Amino acid sequence: MISRKHAAERLRLLREANLIRQEKAKTGPNPFYRMRLMRSYCRLSDAELAMNHIADARSHAAAALPFLAAFKVTSPSLMVLRDLGFCYESLGNVQRSLAADRSGSLAERRAAQAQAREWYQKSSGVWNEWLRRGAATPESEAARHKIERLLQTK
Repeated sequence: MISRKHAAERLRLLREANLIRQEKAKTGPNPFYRMRLMRSYCRLSDAELAMNHIADARSHAAAALPFLAAFKVTSPSLMVLRDLGFCYESLGNVQRSLAADRSGSLAERRAAQAQAREWYQKSSGVWNEWLRRGAATPESEAARHKIERLLQTK
């Protein structure tokens, strides 16, 4: 478990990195920069959730959404797959947090729970694609098993 002090420092560093990635993504249509920016937003979302900043986590997750259409699970690039898998998980984590938030209505919480499941299923599809391609690594398998556990708890 990361201490609150370390979590705050991580969040500060991720915000700085995100600003740099935003500038890089503006310099041209290079898909690599857009992919890195997408992942940066997802990492920020995760870091905000770690600090229990749900609204900020949701905002960063929303900033990643427009990039998802540009990257597909059918991509030959394992980097694209990796970043999609992690981003789908991040988006699911935000929805899971919203589903657990007792201040929302029951209908909102149920909708968030359903959306979390959808994002986790997409992430699962990515990690299963790694496995299907014979590219599984200990890290990708750990991510796949984590998502499987999240899907079992829903």
